Amino acid sequence: IKFVMDNTDTTRLKGTGVIPAYLMESVQDYYSRSNPKKNKIVIKGVKKVRFPFLDDDGIERYLRYLYQDVNIYDNYIVLLTDHFMSPIANNAPLFYRYYPADTLEENGIKVVQLQFFPRNKTDMLLQGSLYIALDSTYAVTRMEYGINPNINLNWVRTLEGEQVFQRIPNTRQWALAEETLSLDFGATKRGMGMFGERFVSHQQPQTNVTIPDSIFARGYEERTILTDAVKKNETYWQDSRHVALTDHEAATYKNIDSLQR
Repeated sequence: IKFVMDNTDTTRLKGTGVIPAYLMESVQDYYSRSNPKKNKIVIKGVKKVRFPFLDDDGIERYLRYLYQDVNIYDNYIVLLTDHFMSPIANNAPLFYRYYPADTLEENGIKVVQLQFFPRNKTDMLLQGSLYIALDSTYAVTRMEYGINPNINLNWVRTLEGEQVFQRIPNTRQWALAEETLSLDFGATKRGMGMFGERFVSHQQPQTNVTIPDSIFARGYEERTILTDAVKKNETYWQDSRHVALTDHEAATYKNIDSLQR
């Protein structure tokens, strides 16, 4: 299986090579209604491949931590099994220190980079940078975050995330555009471990539109997979991907398929 080892990715995790063993892509439509409150996800396409000798249950237990919703406008953010105060929570200035680091322009919008750190290094808090629009909205346009390196999370060597926001055309509203969360698990600080990364791209957000009642039909499930979701061809995936696969990701499909055969 030398061809699998040759696909080592040295860009995902600083200073460490990662051998891809599991890859999944999905294309989804997401609907949300506030009154009465209901959410619905329609999965239109799914494609995945995994190393044939891995434990499915173990992978699923690990991956569920990557699928936690991170909303920085909540007072607390749940990561793994812990609650971290958001750096823009109501009481955040009591627990975080803030330093203006730079002023720059992103997508035609002037923003300030505001670095934040825990006041008490032993507190269960985040650290990173907020990018805030220098206009009347003072909206967060981007946030880069990680865990306070002075705290101990069992088995977690690193945790890093980023959220990028987009302005909805012809409105003063902002919506999530891209989000990334990566975790490095290991029994020791060095040596073998498991690294996972989840990247989500959101496109064509719409607000204040009427959602057909059929979407939230009686007896519906919050997550629905269309019957042909796993049957999509490569043309569909090339047209549907918001971001092209990296060389290592593309090789993962080919290599693990070869390994299984």
